Amino acid sequence: MKQTKQMHLDQNLMDADRAEKRSIFFRKILSYVILSLGAATTLMPLVWMLSTSFKEKGVVFTYPPEWIPRSIMTTVYNNREMRIERGKIQGEESLFIELDSRESDPGERHALIMDLIPYDHIAVQCWVKTPGQMYGQKIMVEQTQLQDTGNTASYIGETTAIHTVTGHPQYQGLEVFILASKPKKFKTSGITNYVQFVPPVSTRSKGTFSYADGEFSIGTVETGGKSKEVIVLQTMEYKPQQRVSSVLRIRRSDKLKLTVQYVDIDFGELSGNNDILICSKGDIIKTDETTLDINGNTVALFCMDGSEDKQFAIIKQDKLEYEHYGSVISNIEKYTITKTVTDGKTVYTRTDNFKLEKKIKFLWVNYYEALFKTIQPITSESLKSFSVVSIFLIIFKKIPAFVVYFINSLFVAAMVTFLQLSTSSFAAFSFARLKWKGRDALFLTYLATMMIPGQVTLIPVFLLMKRFGLVDTHTALILPAAFTAWGTFMLRQFFLSIPESLVESAHMDGYSKVGILIKIIIPLSKAALATLSVFIFMASWNNFISPLIFINSDYLKTLPVGLQSFQGMYNTEWTLLMAASVIVMIPVLIVYIFNQRFFTKGISMKGIKG
Repeated sequence: MKQTKQMHLDQNLMDADRAEKRSIFFRKILSYVILSLGAATTLMPLVWMLSTSFKEKGVVFTYPPEWIPRSIMTTVYNNREMRIERGKIQGEESLFIELDSRESDPGERHALIMDLIPYDHIAVQCWVKTPGQMYGQKIMVEQTQLQDTGNTASYIGETTAIHTVTGHPQYQGLEVFILASKPKKFKTSGITNYVQFVPPVSTRSKGTFSYADGEFSIGTVETGGKSKEVIVLQTMEYKPQQRVSSVLRIRRSDKLKLTVQYVDIDFGELSGNNDILICSKGDIIKTDETTLDINGNTVALFCMDGSEDKQFAIIKQDKLEYEHYGSVISNIEKYTITKTVTDGKTVYTRTDNFKLEKKIKFLWVNYYEALFKTIQPITSESLKSFSVVSIFLIIFKKIPAFVVYFINSLFVAAMVTFLQLSTSSFAAFSFARLKWKGRDALFLTYLATMMIPGQVTLIPVFLLMKRFGLVDTHTALILPAAFTAWGTFMLRQFFLSIPESLVESAHMDGYSKVGILIKIIIPLSKAALATLSVFIFMASWNNFISPLIFINSDYLKTLPVGLQSFQGMYNTEWTLLMAASVIVMIPVLIVYIFNQRFFTKGISMKGIKG
């Protein structure tokens, strides 16, 4: 009996143990899944930036977004780049280019219109005076419906008359400020109806009409042989249009696609106009003659076999992946229109039969253009004072701007990191190991400076740098950043964790206080110094506001400011900007990877101490 009870007890314990193990296992799986999702969410912007850096310019903002870079495939037809599409031609799935398309069956749209009645008046736009608010509701009334109350009020810094709305069914009795007035020739009839949409003839002389907080163009429509003025409130597609296209089939090719410039016979130099030439490799003959391109570089001249009198220079050479063949095929339906009737209601749907052909393609050339082509190079003529790049500019005369920005950022970040580590180490050792009057009070005061935002001290620092003549020099970026309360606090806390006996033993061995710091404290604090160096380097490397304020000369700028060059007034080179951002990120990753071993060592040392 006792043996049976013991067996049941052992079995229950084993079941409980297995249940506990299963519970721990599932909790681990759940934790890993949550952490993985969090890591994936955090990495999504980085992956998008990396993916965008390899894309073509026109596919950055496509919807749905593409995470893997894909390029639209093209071929050449009549000296033009044509997009390759895929669809069914004569019942067979084929690749083709669309030469033209035409409307075979017109579409039909309905419109919700409102009639306008000729009525000359002055429309006044007003703000409703609302107690306790600066601005109230904006309304539109006629000038004749406003009555001056004789009172005034301050409105956006000016004394403005207050009017009362009278004779208006909706806004009767409201007090308003007049914003603007404008002569109008129409008013709404209040009658709306649906008609088959024929775009109204817009006339500039009739202008626009305000209705329901919206601005609508006044046009005319023909009804019963008469024209009337209307505003179109809403349009909707009732039946899509049908189009048919003329296409040309595409197949694989082994030819070359050359971007060339022909030699102008009259002047004996390149014409400056790019043309596309499709040919086989054996059709090109290199001549013994040369000429100068637009940049003054010597380029070789070529000609086609049998056309020796037409010479050209090759600007760019690519492999033509696809070529057209056969004859033009007409009347290929571009859309399929499907008609369905549900509960007596007719609904038309349109399905595209043509789809753009794409392929995975990583444009490494974006990185080359970001580094060397997008920004104008910096020349030695721009030098005003000595800097770290002065020697390179004197030797090479001209350096790509992005390379100059990279060297400047590396120099400034390295100097700031070195100086902050040095000053923080000495200050932290003094606050942690030396005993002197007022030490703790000064340390608390030093820590209090961490609560002052950098933007507050920016103007005083700028005035100091200007008085010392350091504006537009790298010293203005390095000197104010050479000291840090946060780094001092971090190292002080770590220095306090080092056993006092080591410091006393070194003192008994005859080490000076500086010797103790350099020979004992710093070697034991590599993990803390490595961690601090990563944060300092990253903050200095990514610093944008200081170079923007202190640096004026182009050859002294750093990378965060230099990245602005990819953003123009009217457009932004997003692919090149993302490529440049990836390049900017590389030094920070290198610094982190280099210091990773010190992090691991610091963790193991902490475990041994515990």
